[in-house]
Amino acid sequence: MLKQIGLVSLLLFSCSKPNHWAVDQIHSDKAEYSFAKISCPAMDPVNGIDIEFINNSNQIQAYLTVHSTPVEPLKGDPQSVAVSVRSAQEKFSCTAYRFQGGQKFLLPYEVSEKIISLLKNKQEVTILLNGYRTVLKSADFERKYETFLHPFPLRNPFQFSL
Repeated sequence: MLKQIGLVSLLLFSCSKPNHWAVDQIHSDKAEYSFAKISCPAMDPVNGIDIEFINNSNQIQAYLTVHSTPVEPLKGDPQSVAVSVRSAQEKFSCTAYRFQGGQKFLLPYEVSEKIISLLKNKQEVTILLNGYRTVLKSADFERKYETFLHPFPLRNPFQFSL
């Protein structure tokens, strides 16, 4: 009986974890084919926003994704949406590129760098996007970000060089 209670409590606590950062990598002998991603899924899949930072060819890009209804574009510009970013010390806005379908968005490079800087400085960051909202926790970000920047070059033992 105690085993069952322990198992149930373990499942409950593991499911109620705050958002977490995950790193994915694809290594290639050619740098242009290598890829790394650090992402944080939204805690609320209906009203939340996923964020992912992609590093390929030493350029970092940040993407936002919503999983519910598409976000309406700005009036007069069908490929842009307004994004607000807040932390304890700062508040700023920008326009993000809106991909077809209205559920994925590319942040400007400067905004991506600013969000990364805030998270590395242990600040909580809130992102608002036309009815959607997510809060990014800085816990574990810095360690995962270092892995993201400097991926471990795993070699596929089944891959043969020609």
